[in-house]
Amino acid sequence: MIVLEQVTKLGEGGANAVLAGVSATIPTDRRIAVFGVDDFAKTVFIQLLAGLTPPTHGRIRRHARVSFPVGHFSPMGHKLTLRQNVAHVARLHDANVAEVVRFVESVAQLGRYFDRPLERLPMHLRMPFATILTYAVPFDVYLADGVLARGDRRFQALAMSVFEERVRTSGLVLTTNDIRTARKYCDVGAILHRGKFMLHENLEAAIRVFESLKASAEPAGQAQQAERADPPRSDLDDFL
Repeated sequence: MIVLEQVTKLGEGGANAVLAGVSATIPTDRRIAVFGVDDFAKTVFIQLLAGLTPPTHGRIRRHARVSFPVGHFSPMGHKLTLRQNVAHVARLHDANVAEVVRFVESVAQLGRYFDRPLERLPMHLRMPFATILTYAVPFDVYLADGVLARGDRRFQALAMSVFEERVRTSGLVLTTNDIRTARKYCDVGAILHRGKFMLHENLEAAIRVFESLKASAEPAGQAQQAERADPPRSDLDDFL
């Protein structure tokens, strides 16, 4: 589990808190969809869980092996070969280096590029490579900011096949506004809004709250179309 203890995270310039004194326990053996109308806040939330950015106040304790965000590049060196980068990332996360290297080399199928510097890997292959690398390391919970797989159809298919295998035994925290994706891959929902974070055991309850929050941010004419999906007013009161 990941435990947030009175966590506050202020946005740029100290305005618009992403989290404001939030205490919560996030299970790492579940697949959680985190909904919110503020994409920047969701990105910062994932970075907080991953340890890529520190809280302004409070503490985050991780009682599990938590991944870096899917496709994240910061631990890699552009002068190192792809093979060296994979080995470096595996060591950072106490994974079996030989197994992770073999996995990425086999699955990514990058041929001669695997023993060339990362800076020489074509741009359109960099994010797919980083995505495969994320799933190559056996974490207890994977973090994804909106996207589970990147690249052309071949890479997306490869990444999703690996992802689906991983989440059979691992958890997931996925920030998303895509309800169809949430329903397909997640079994728990959460709402991140105006500095508050609320976990819903029932995914559909979280979806109803999110749809209402989204409707309230739309022009009046569009909001009327979503009125039928509104949850009881008490659900929404927590975020207003």
